[in-house]
Amino acid sequence: MAWKSLGAVVVPVPGVRQRLTANQAAPAARVGCEALLIQAMTGVQAGNVGRVYIYDVQAGGAPMAVLAIPTANTIPSASATIPAAPGGLNMADYWLDADSPGDGAYVSYIRP
Repeated sequence: MAWKSLGAVVVPVPGVRQRLTANQAAPAARVGCEALLIQAMTGVQAGNVGRVYIYDVQAGGAPMAVLAIPTANTIPSASATIPAAPGGLNMADYWLDADSPGDGAYVSYIRP
């Protein structure tokens, strides 16, 4: 198995959702995986100042998860795994939104 990073996905404008694959050459292209991890951005220059929301649609709908503001002792994250279906998740099917401009998440996945 290979654990791959899609880097930091940043929401420049709150309310305009960004695909988890926004940093890829073809963001809408399928990126099949067995597991995904979304972790709130932390650090002196890149730390989130508001909540980050995870959706399975580009517009509308309720968030699937909400990542709280990171602290010195906690780094909020969300993950999903389908071990019985390698490639069963598609990273391009998930979106981020944020309360504050410049907030986002580090995104990675595991592919068999």
